[in-house]
Amino acid sequence: MRNGLLIGILILIATNLAFAQKKEIKKIKKSYNTYKDAILNDKSELAIQCIDKRTIAYYDSLLVWVKTADSAKLETYSFFDKFMVLIVRGRIEPEKIKTFTGTTLLAEAIERGMVGKTSVANTEIGSIIVEKDFAKTRFIADGVEAPVDVHFYKTNKVWKIDLTSMFPLTQLVLTEMAKENGQTENEFILTILEYLAGQKPNASIWQPTK
Repeated sequence: MRNGLLIGILILIATNLAFAQKKEIKKIKKSYNTYKDAILNDKSELAIQCIDKRTIAYYDSLLVWVKTADSAKLETYSFFDKFMVLIVRGRIEPEKIKTFTGTTLLAEAIERGMVGKTSVANTEIGSIIVEKDFAKTRFIADGVEAPVDVHFYKTNKVWKIDLTSMFPLTQLVLTEMAKENGQTENEFILTILEYLAGQKPNASIWQPTK
């Protein structure tokens, strides 16, 4: 009798946990789809509501680098971080940069299409693993699963995407593209900037924005 009661309780607990997890997975998918729509349509305010504080903290740091890092300092940064600094300097007017916070820098980058349109276009998220207030999944694009996890964190009952979890993959892609082009990191970044702006970037991008 006791064993039967215990088994019944365990089944009830397992059922409730499974139901709760399905509910969280549904919320994560909704959050991602909202983020995806916002990015594809340059809706910065809506996108930022879906972005985790870890990403905001990165853009706080990025803004400091843009304002302070000279060419020598940039060479100590990772390919990805150097790419981000130079893209910001090359695409956004210095007068605007001076007024930014990390959040408004991110908003400007979204509105200018500088944040991840290609990373979310034609993508969906695969199986989701939820562990309390943390979740991870992988992007699937054209039936192919990305090799790194995308992280989500729940803050005040809202699931938000951590874009920094995808930065290692972006660094790998940048490195491979530069290698395929037979270019150094710096040459590749300048090529991208010239393509985006339609003209060669000014040498001032190697100096702090003042």
